[in-house]
Amino acid sequence: MHKIALINVPPCNDTNLGTASETSIAIARIDGVDVETAFAVLQAGRVYVRRGAMLPAELQNAPWVERAEP
Repeated sequence: MHKIALINVPPCNDTNLGTASETSIAIARIDGVDVETAFAVLQAGRVYVRRGAMLPAELQNAPWVERAEP
């Protein structure tokens, strides 16, 4: 895997306390997989896959793979 981006997610402020802060999430591409097909979130150790996309056999049944809406 190779880190491709650091995404800043704004706080949701759903408690209206004003103390929430922005969160940074590192995104990585997976060797041999098009980033438009699947990508990994490094901190969470999860792989997100576009619905209907075909993955290499070693990722098809991995428990951390989650399907995402296109």
